[in-house]
Amino acid sequence: MSDDKRLYADGGSGSLGSNSAANDASAGSVPARPRTASGRASAAPQDTMEFIALASRGREQAAGAVSAGRTASAAGTASTQGSRFASQQPGQNAAGAAQHAAARNIPRIDTEDIPRMSADAPRTQPATDYRTGGAATAPTSQAASSQASSAGASGDDFYDFNLPYGSDDGNDDGLIRHRHSKKRRRKRHIIIAVVAVLVVLVVGLGVSGFMLFNSARNVKSQASTALTLVTGMKDKVTSGDFVALSDDAQQIDSLCATIQDETSGPLWTAATFIPVVGGDVTAARTLVDTLADVSSQVLVPVSANLADATPGKLLSDGTINVSAIEAIATSLADSAPVLTEANERVQSIGDTHISQVTELVDTAKDGFAMLSGAVDASQKIAPVLPAMLGAQGTRQYLIVAENNAEIRTLGGFSGALGVLTVDNGHISLDEFEGVSTLRQLGGPTDQIQISDEEMRLFQPEAETLNFTIGDAFFIPDFPRGSEITRTLWGLTHEGQQIDGVFAIDPIFLQYVLRLVGGVTALDGTQVDGTNAAQVLLSEVYWKYATDTDMQDAVFASVASAAFDKVVGGMGSLDFVQLFDVIGRGAEEGRLLIWMENESEQEAIRQVGVDGALPTDPADPETGVYVNNYSYSKIDWYLDLNVECSSGMKSGDGTTTYSMKATLTNTLPAELADELPPYLQAHHAGLEPAMELLRLYLYAPMGGTISDVQCSADPMTEATHNGLQVFYQDVYLMPGDTYEVTYTVTVPPEGADKELDVRVTPTAQDARKGTLDEED
Repeated sequence: MSDDKRLYADGGSGSLGSNSAANDASAGSVPARPRTASGRASAAPQDTMEFIALASRGREQAAGAVSAGRTASAAGTASTQGSRFASQQPGQNAAGAAQHAAARNIPRIDTEDIPRMSADAPRTQPATDYRTGGAATAPTSQAASSQASSAGASGDDFYDFNLPYGSDDGNDDGLIRHRHSKKRRRKRHIIIAVVAVLVVLVVGLGVSGFMLFNSARNVKSQASTALTLVTGMKDKVTSGDFVALSDDAQQIDSLCATIQDETSGPLWTAATFIPVVGGDVTAARTLVDTLADVSSQVLVPVSANLADATPGKLLSDGTINVSAIEAIATSLADSAPVLTEANERVQSIGDTHISQVTELVDTAKDGFAMLSGAVDASQKIAPVLPAMLGAQGTRQYLIVAENNAEIRTLGGFSGALGVLTVDNGHISLDEFEGVSTLRQLGGPTDQIQISDEEMRLFQPEAETLNFTIGDAFFIPDFPRGSEITRTLWGLTHEGQQIDGVFAIDPIFLQYVLRLVGGVTALDGTQVDGTNAAQVLLSEVYWKYATDTDMQDAVFASVASAAFDKVVGGMGSLDFVQLFDVIGRGAEEGRLLIWMENESEQEAIRQVGVDGALPTDPADPETGVYVNNYSYSKIDWYLDLNVECSSGMKSGDGTTTYSMKATLTNTLPAELADELPPYLQAHHAGLEPAMELLRLYLYAPMGGTISDVQCSADPMTEATHNGLQVFYQDVYLMPGDTYEVTYTVTVPPEGADKELDVRVTPTAQDARKGTLDEED
């Protein structure tokens, strides 16, 4: 309890300091009196004069106490006790006291009747209580001492009247002037004000919270309506109902604007300052603002452009709506600035705490990231897309199905090939042919010239690039391998014109079958999105151990059936999922494209699916590639793992990376002696289960490789197309591992960009069942 509260706890009574006993000895005990209010009067009645005389005597007692050195203990209490008497003149004090006494029926006090106390008299002696006419109990000496301590702490004087008088003003007119303390009153006012403010805040927050809740419900309702319209627009695009898109887009734009207005108001602004969840509110507002911009600046104009396109599905059975695809690609390209900024805003949203908001933000981030990739691709491909789809003349593309069981730098041996024809969006696919029908029986052809660098790096024993189509991808440069493939195809197919080459592997085929559903192989085997790689890269060789023609035929039949299903079922394909599959295949190096037309090839290069060796020092790329020179089919069991550290800047402006590459033959020992003949090594001098692999390390353009440390034989340095290369033949029995560590240095031109590491795609994730695991 504070000093103020202690002083007024008993109704405003005061006490002497520690010297109260001595004062009582000289003046006697004075009964407690009620607090009075000052008044004005022209004359002072007798009882008032007696009161004044009594006060004068108390003043004399106090003066004596001060002279005796007792000031410190008697000085504190009076500062917290005040009286209006201090403001009155002597006559006025007397008149006011008389009026008060008469009004309260207080009996007249005869000063001679006031009992006196000796110095050694006990403080418990009763005194007359003039308020009630009975006896009043004086405080004990212990209580008086406690009160005196409290009073002394305040620094004001209180005399022994048991009245709430304040401090002595020190006037020389014989009267004691008192000043009541206003601290308690001010404190009460402050407390009342604070409580009032808290009440207002609680009520205000309650009302605001309710209003915010209602606002959030309105926003959710409007957002649900907008989402329904978006879903409807997607269905209309798929069905080719482009005319109605514009009205839907306008409705969505109006809803987004309304939601934006709602979330831009003061309620939502205030909510952003709420601890913890304020960040979630900010995130939601960012999403709303972003969607509103995309709606007005992208969705509306794209819908208008599509309204002018040729009606019909984007993808139908065997047909691509070139006009609609072109309109979408062009619109996305034109909207690139808006969508790029939108993606940056969404990706910059920080952590959130409310699960619903977190889920919404994560979905938006994924969606805008994919949309950003589509926009980027549209910008680059839109100008040439119509021609590539046969709008300006029939196109013929060679589809190459690579076989990762016999590894090549770009994926695998060319196991089956077929021609895809596109005429103004209409697609047809010829039957795939096994590789056995594609060998040039006449030997090398002069139409394919092999450079000295190519001979040294990729033809360790004899020329094969110029007559074996399956070896064209020994070279880790897809444009070069595609030109060789196209030439050899033409030589075996009466000069058939090929406008481009698409290469895929069984893992990409498995991704596609997940989307379109399973197919039936030539021998009745069911192949789908869960087993395509295992069937084509392993099981077929064990099932038809001695029938190599059947092995090739099964491989070709699955490739044909899968593409037939894609082309025939395009009308029911989810365009977004298809784009996702294509993007994943390109990123993993399992989908590569080459176009004969230079403008189209440049667009493919910009999209990043060209598979070409690097040529720009400002775009750093290093490579780790491997070729199988044992000519076996056991690379289903090959593991190739590559590690790359973070870059370290050097004083000369370059950036260095620590690298490690590891090759492992994981073929189980119990299977080594049971390998079917077609799976075994066909290189002279090798044991059936032995791998003969050539490992290549490619430096970035303008960069270097150094500090090469190998677990076995050292590597040899060479060059290829202006790039520094290290290579080594690696012999691996089942369970063996080869490891190499080295340093890659990126030149100053590309030091600020992240190093891209390109690696030969293997089948190890399909074998382990980890295709769907996050990196």
